Amino acid sequence: MIDGKWRLIDTTYGAYWTEDTIGKAPFALAATDDIINDEKIRKNVSFNTALMPYSLYETFLNVDRFNYLSNKPDIVRGEAGTVGIDLTGNSGAENFNNIPNYVGDNVAGRPFTGLEYDLDPEEKTKPIDLTIEVSGASITGDKPAWVCVDAQCRKFDKDVKLVSFRTRAPDRLYIKTENDVAFVVMKSITWKVEQGS
Repeated sequence: MIDGKWRLIDTTYGAYWTEDTIGKAPFALAATDDIINDEKIRKNVSFNTALMPYSLYETFLNVDRFNYLSNKPDIVRGEAGTVGIDLTGNSGAENFNNIPNYVGDNVAGRPFTGLEYDLDPEEKTKPIDLTIEVSGASITGDKPAWVCVDAQCRKFDKDVKLVSFRTRAPDRLYIKTENDVAFVVMKSITWKVEQGS
């Protein structure tokens, strides 16, 4: 966070993006939102000289190493935000190797926000069976809590190990509760598209 805006440095490829420097400091990092929303700024990438081979690789093979920079990014700040999961193919599993593995709010003393998931199924018309394998859960308070996919909600407690849904074109996975803290740690989400009809 610099001057009230988030700035991006891609540490994997040693890459950074700068603003138009006319009339500005000679090294002014572009705001993350500007990189995401302005193709011209996004293409103005600089590489750390020690990692120049990545720049050459990208140029010659026409590979976009920064395709994660889209107008629908996964953003988590202060343990709250939205993360996307692509439900591609007729069946599959998300094992949370590279993304957060919990849904809900694990921070006490703030309005209930937390982490939720934007589900993006490849199949939009046929029913999809979703199963969440739960590693653990925590709920503070005595009010009920639900794991929800869109308008379908399943009540849960700390002993629940599987939560299942059958739905068409699932869009959002979230926790609904009036408790201060409620979250589910997930081992996996599996999906299977109903065949036929």
